[in-house]
Amino acid sequence: MERTGFILLMLIAAVLACVGTAPTPEDVPSVADLATATPGGQISVSLLTETLPAAGSQSDAQVIGPVATQTAAAEEMAALTATAMQPTPTIPGIFTNPAVCPPPGNPTLPSEPPPFQQYAEMLASFLSEGGAPTVLEATLRSWNAIGGTGGLIVSDRDLTGDGVPEILVIVQDPRNNDRFPQPGDMFVFGCNVDSYRLLYTAGYALTRGTPVLFSADDLNGNFINDLVYSVQFCEGAVCFQDVNIVEWSLQLETFERLHAEDIVEPFAQIEVFDANNDGLQEVTVSTGTVAAPEAGPQRTYTTTYRWDGSLFTISQRVAATAQYRIHVIHDADDAAAIGDYSTAISRYRTAIDDPNLQSWTYPDESAYLRAYASYRLMIVQTLDGRFEQAAETHEDLVRQYAVNYDDSGDDDEDGGDDDGGGQDDENTPTPTPSPTPTPLPEFGDNPGVEFAEMADIWWGAFQDTGDQGVACNQVIDYIRDNPLAIDVLNAFGYANREYTAVDVCPFGISS
Repeated sequence: MERTGFILLMLIAAVLACVGTAPTPEDVPSVADLATATPGGQISVSLLTETLPAAGSQSDAQVIGPVATQTAAAEEMAALTATAMQPTPTIPGIFTNPAVCPPPGNPTLPSEPPPFQQYAEMLASFLSEGGAPTVLEATLRSWNAIGGTGGLIVSDRDLTGDGVPEILVIVQDPRNNDRFPQPGDMFVFGCNVDSYRLLYTAGYALTRGTPVLFSADDLNGNFINDLVYSVQFCEGAVCFQDVNIVEWSLQLETFERLHAEDIVEPFAQIEVFDANNDGLQEVTVSTGTVAAPEAGPQRTYTTTYRWDGSLFTISQRVAATAQYRIHVIHDADDAAAIGDYSTAISRYRTAIDDPNLQSWTYPDESAYLRAYASYRLMIVQTLDGRFEQAAETHEDLVRQYAVNYDDSGDDDEDGGDDDGGGQDDENTPTPTPSPTPTPLPEFGDNPGVEFAEMADIWWGAFQDTGDQGVACNQVIDYIRDNPLAIDVLNAFGYANREYTAVDVCPFGISS
């Protein structure tokens, strides 16, 4: 109780020093008030009173401020319209001596906006002379640097652990309001010996939009408020969200990124909430889809970033149910690439057998992709030690396309086509090289025959050498001599992956 009282007194004193007046209980908005906050306006959430979010509200969108007006190419981003964040449920800690802020003053700003490159210096000077955040906001609105399409001021968040709120300003560049996305920047100003200095900037570029703030609360439970924001940029018809999670470092006295890898996703939806009810906040990023035929068929992914004690790292990545055969194949190929052969076999089987999977626009697409899935199934079964099943998959595939196939020896007493039973008997020997290469059958020209030929090349080479790398190199040579053989795999638009010869047979070879 004594520590709580001390914290409250320190925070009240800090707010009085920097703003001039402390909010009274009547000034503190309720959750309902916050939910209808004016887009782009100042959000007045008091950190002086411990306030818990309303029950059931943790999954609501927690975007602070609006996103830019969307063009037809970015309609997916319309879901990020401005809604207010919930009050922070905990009071941040105080780790250093409170900063000394300038006394209230009455500085002025020009009536017309300066070049955007001068904003940071001009705003720091205004605040250092005692300018009030409310006056600053009004001026920025008159410049159209804050408005209905973006920008805001947050002046009630302690982001550095000294008990004194910083001034966070997000502004658009009004001189480039005809660009999409409209460029802008985010500044964090902190008190420093009776003046304000710039502590953080998101960075300005004509090709990058105004930052959108999603959270200014303590995510990782260390009693220092964090920042989660995104910046939009577009490449052609695809717009991406570049997501950043940053926090003040008490040791380095600067803001540091809290994630190792870049978080960049197309038309992403971002949420910050306690996904697993452990008292810490997670950041979820859901990809959107590109509404253009040339992008091809798509499905969404939701990636959850969770605090691991040092950084926010990927804890889960969930894909929407695949509706297209090519996406099931992508899943199988991905599983095979990491050695998850059981999953890969299951997904290849689905791609071969499921009649409900959709095709895109390639002629005879289903036949081609089933043949490719069978070819890969044969290889993965071999790598997983299911040699009898692999032999049968090879024989079934070649039989469909060969015009002179001899199946006289194709009697499998064990019925080895059941992939659900796990690997073949552990005593099954690894295939030994044949004394002479098996003659290649004469193939027809049915759709998918190229993958039957690849299967036969790989199987023959593996039988001869017992080396998967040698077998794959022969398949790669075949594809390079016949590049149209994998044309179907690259017929799904720029939103899907592109295969090379090595991607079709990457096993046991050095890239």
